Amino acid sequence: RCLSDWSSDVCSSDLRRLLQGGQCLRIFWYPGYAFPCAPPQKAPVIDSSNHGETEMKSIRFPLPLLVALAISFIPITRVGAQTFTTLANFNYNDGSEPRYGSLVQATDGNYYGTTNYGGKNGSGAIFKVTPTGRLTAIYSFCSQANCADGASPWSAPVLGSDGNLYGTAYVGGSEFGAIFKINLRGVFTKLYTFCPSLGCTDGAFPVGLMQASNGVFYGATNGYGADNEGTLFEISSAGKFKSLYSFCSESNCADGAQPLSGPVQANNGNLYGTTNYGGAQNYGTVYELTPTGQFKTLYSFCSLANCADGSYPFGALSQAADGKLYGTTNTGGANGAGTVFEITTTGELMTLYSFDGTVGGYPISAPVQASDGNLYGVTSANDLGGATIYEITSAGVFSTLDSFCSTSNCIAGSPLDRLAQVTNGEFIGTTYSGGKANYGTIYSFSTGLGPLVETGAHRGQDGQARHHPGQRPNRLRPASRSTAQRQHSPWSRTQKSPRRFPRARPPAQSPSTHLPER
Repeated sequence: RCLSDWSSDVCSSDLRRLLQGGQCLRIFWYPGYAFPCAPPQKAPVIDSSNHGETEMKSIRFPLPLLVALAISFIPITRVGAQTFTTLANFNYNDGSEPRYGSLVQATDGNYYGTTNYGGKNGSGAIFKVTPTGRLTAIYSFCSQANCADGASPWSAPVLGSDGNLYGTAYVGGSEFGAIFKINLRGVFTKLYTFCPSLGCTDGAFPVGLMQASNGVFYGATNGYGADNEGTLFEISSAGKFKSLYSFCSESNCADGAQPLSGPVQANNGNLYGTTNYGGAQNYGTVYELTPTGQFKTLYSFCSLANCADGSYPFGALSQAADGKLYGTTNTGGANGAGTVFEITTTGELMTLYSFDGTVGGYPISAPVQASDGNLYGVTSANDLGGATIYEITSAGVFSTLDSFCSTSNCIAGSPLDRLAQVTNGEFIGTTYSGGKANYGTIYSFSTGLGPLVETGAHRGQDGQARHHPGQRPNRLRPASRSTAQRQHSPWSRTQKSPRRFPRARPPAQSPSTHLPER
């Protein structure tokens, strides 16, 4: 027994600092579960038939054993002040099966996203949900003749610097996808239709969009282009479109093929992303693209024996305050169930954690850095049937925080999107299944982190808890100087298929890609 008390200061310290200080952590273990520092507490379970279903979880441990820690990545399950709340359940009319990307908090304080199906036309919807859980669809795709406005969006929209939402529809338009803009009142504008001419050299089936510091939006398509394996493109808020790169331009697609997510911009101004296929071993890549279109392959997965470095990355990368990029692979790693990795902008990759499939596995999205400096993410499934929420500290200590589908009737479901930390300090996300009607849910998850901003008289809130040029003045003020500094973005300038539109081919996926079953 190394510690004489349950000091919260010790509990919040990372492994590296404790070891450097000659201390050790108090870790208890019992059939597959463990928790550091804090003794178990009995917490109530609050069940509500309306929105805002809340579950507070704890685990009782009989006569726990003290486990010594080595300097390695050790999975633990934390018990503490953590609250999982189901904010809303999709009912198909307001959307069904939200997919990838992450929810965005707009300047009105509400959360916005897209669903792949549902809505009044069955072809997907753009929805709004309030922090208290009131869900409404603000637009249904396929509202125009022949689905000219698009259908079945693959990823959530992003908040533009002008306060509008921008996003992509995977199909529709001219059958190959579209790019759109919509304001918070639901006024929809189509900006671009893919494949306007024979050959589709501009790409088809867009999978993600982001706005860079120059005000231009950048994205990726999963198919077509000059070599039929997807593209990278840019588009202005006025709809001026330009193709930047076609994947599989190199022999044997050594530069990557078929991205399943869009790029992100790092603090050096360049764009970074992943492809699901291609690379030296054909197990996916990490790439770099300058805003002027200069392309470089940074890393090819499965470069190590038995794909110990991971294989088939799926989601977009995220950048932390240390300047490194973080992501996940859907499979591979030491146990074959996917990895969490970090990579520098020069291409040096390190595997932070390998999932084993028993407590989380097969991640789709990258973890994000929260206000405490740690990374938080979700897994899509595991071999026992449930997905998880996890945390990785700056020292590499891995913790499973919560499990989906641990309540009756699978009220939680399975997540495919990335967590987003909103201005009250909580995380929000969606599940593509589960809920009262099995059309998916919107949830929040609190670990006790404080608010990122204090609301003023107008209660306005920032979309990413960071500075946005489109934010109205005097509607927000930082909770503290240190909080504002921590949250400043390094690149801030900030059951039915669609009836009116035939399904296009889904993105090709590896036979080993593990996606959750409906």
